[in-house]
Amino acid sequence: MEILIFILSVLAITVLVWLANKILPFKICPICVGVSGTWVWILAGISSGLLNVENWRMIVAMAMGAAVVGIAYQGEKRFYWAKQSIFRFRVPVIVVGFPLAYWVINNIDWVSLAAALAVLAPVFYFYFVVSAGQRSGSGTTAGGGKVAELVEKLKNCCD
Repeated sequence: MEILIFILSVLAITVLVWLANKILPFKICPICVGVSGTWVWILAGISSGLLNVENWRMIVAMAMGAAVVGIAYQGEKRFYWAKQSIFRFRVPVIVVGFPLAYWVINNIDWVSLAAALAVLAPVFYFYFVVSAGQRSGSGTTAGGGKVAELVEKLKNCCD
């Protein structure tokens, strides 16, 4: 039953974000928020005692793992320098992200939820709110048309 609730939550949040993207001044990846938003509310439910940790731990683990991989993937799409080598972004995100997720999953409480949100909030900000020009810094000249290409790809993200 928990997996059904998880899937329905991901779908509901994804649809809401997809609709919100029609009016927001910036675009957010709906599935990213659907998965992350769902594991956040599940962690809050476990921390508050409303959800049984043993029934939900596997689902949270899967969702947090997906979020770590999603962060690595989206980061490579968003930062021109991250494409230069897997060791500049993807590998460090995986090497740091999975142990952090493991710690949260084995220490589910309000502190671990706050720690997860402290990581998720700046990721969300830099991936979806900050414009491509601000993200690339002086990269507008460091790659010729690459910045324009990235801006175009960002416009079409997750449609």
